[in-house]
Amino acid sequence: MPEQKTVFLESRGVKSNVFSKFTMPRTGPIYLATKAAEAGHDVSVFKEDLVGRELNDEELAEIDVLCISDITPTYNNSLKTVKRYKKIRQEAGLESRAITGGIHASMMPQETAEYFDTLVIGEAESLFPDILEKKPRQKIIKGKRHRNLDEAVPIPNFKLLKDWQKIRIFPVITSRGCPHDCSFCSVTEMFGRQYRFHSPERVLRELDNLEAIFQEISRNSLWRRRISKNRIFFADDNFAVSSQRAEQILDGIIQRGYGRQISCQVRADVTESPRIVEKMARAGIDTVYVGFESVNPKTLKEMNKKQTVEDIAHSISVFHNNGIGVLGMFIFGADSDTKDDFNITKDFCHEHGVDYVQYSILTPLPGTPFYRDIESQGRLLHKNWDMYDAMHAVFQPKNMTALELQEGTIQSYQDFYNYSAIARETGKFALRALHSLATAFSKFPPHRAVKYQIAGTYIAKKWLQLNQGYLNYLRKSPRANKKAG
Repeated sequence: MPEQKTVFLESRGVKSNVFSKFTMPRTGPIYLATKAAEAGHDVSVFKEDLVGRELNDEELAEIDVLCISDITPTYNNSLKTVKRYKKIRQEAGLESRAITGGIHASMMPQETAEYFDTLVIGEAESLFPDILEKKPRQKIIKGKRHRNLDEAVPIPNFKLLKDWQKIRIFPVITSRGCPHDCSFCSVTEMFGRQYRFHSPERVLRELDNLEAIFQEISRNSLWRRRISKNRIFFADDNFAVSSQRAEQILDGIIQRGYGRQISCQVRADVTESPRIVEKMARAGIDTVYVGFESVNPKTLKEMNKKQTVEDIAHSISVFHNNGIGVLGMFIFGADSDTKDDFNITKDFCHEHGVDYVQYSILTPLPGTPFYRDIESQGRLLHKNWDMYDAMHAVFQPKNMTALELQEGTIQSYQDFYNYSAIARETGKFALRALHSLATAFSKFPPHRAVKYQIAGTYIAKKWLQLNQGYLNYLRKSPRANKKAG
C-alpha cells in the first residue's frame, strides 16, 4: 500500500484547567507511535501543550490517519479536531481515517465510536500495526491485557514527538494494574486488578535510553541549559508495590550513577521498609507523590485505603528524615466529608510539614463504579466532560453542596499557596543556606519549595480568573446549592 502519514494527537484541555499547561506527555500515544514506527510507518506525535498550539488546517490536510488517545477532560477538544480534520480532507477530495483509544474511549465506547472509523478498547500495543495496515471491518476492537509487558510494550521513542526537546519531565511506567479497586479510580477498569510488571532489566534499559537523550540535549547548544532541569517521573500508581523489584531498580540506578533528579508515586506504606526509602534517596528520588486522599478516618475507611491518619503522619516523617520531599495528594467530596475537613486537612499539612499539596475534587470518571453510582442516584450536575478534571465540582456531595465543595477546595489551595508561604519558604532557604551550602542543596532543596510555592500561588490565582463563569453557574444552579439526599 502507498505510504501514509499517521499522526498521534494528544489534545489539551480547556483553558480553565490550568494544569493542562504542563508538558509531560502521556505514554500511551508514544508507545503506539513507537510500535508503528518500528513497523515502518511514517508516524509522529503532536502534543498540543508541548507545541503550544493545535494542529492547523494545512497540517490536518496532510494527515492520512489521525490517531487520538483521550482522557475525559480532553475529549471534547479532540472531537472538534476530528470533525475539522474530516471536513478538510473531504473538501480536498481525500480520504480521512480517524482512530481513537485510551481511557475515555475505552470507558465510553458507544458514545465515542460515532465519530471515529476505528475505536480500540483497552491495551492496543500488540494490535496497532495491523490496524494501521489492514483497516479492520469492525468499528470497535477490544485489546487483550498483555501478560508480558517486556515483549508487548516498546521502549518509548520520545523523539517522535514534535518539539520533544521541550520536555522537562520524562515519564517512565514500569507496571500496569492495581489490586486496590478504589471505586473512584479508572485504573482497574482499564488495566485490571492484577499487577503486571516490566522486569528491572527492561526498566534500566529504558532509563539508559533516557540518559542518552539527556546527553543529546546537552550537546545541542540551543537546549544546553535545560540538561540539568530534565527530570524522570515514575508514573506508576505505586512504584514500590513490589519491594524486591523496586530495590533491584533502585540498585541499578545507584550503580549507574545517573545523578538525575527523580520523582515517583507511592503509597504511605512504603515507609514500613526503611531500607527502600533510604535507597530511594540514594538513587536520586527527591520527591514522592503520595495518595493520602484524606485525614478523615471515616473517609479513609469509605475509600478502603487500609491506612490510618497516624500512618500518614509517620510516612511524612520517614520521607523527610531521608531528605525526600512530600507532595500530599488529597481528595475532597466523599460522602463522609464535611466542610470541616478543609480546615482539618490544612492544619494537618502545616503541622506535619507537607512540602506541597494537590487538592482534588472527587470526580465521577466515566466507567468507574463511582460514576455508575452517582449517575444512578441522579447526583450528576452535568456531563460536560471538559470539567471532569478533578478541579471542578460536577456532582452533588452528601454533606455539603457542590458550591461549598468547589469553594472549599479553592480556598484550601489559597491557604497553602500564598505570598506569606512564599516568604516563609524563602526565609527557610536563606537560613539553611547560611548554615551549610551542602544542606541548602540537599535531596529536596529548599529553593524548590520556594519555586513550588510560587507556582502554586499562581495556579490558584489563575484558576479563579479562568473559572468565574463556572463559579457563577454553581452559584445560580439550584442543584449545585443542594446536598444529595
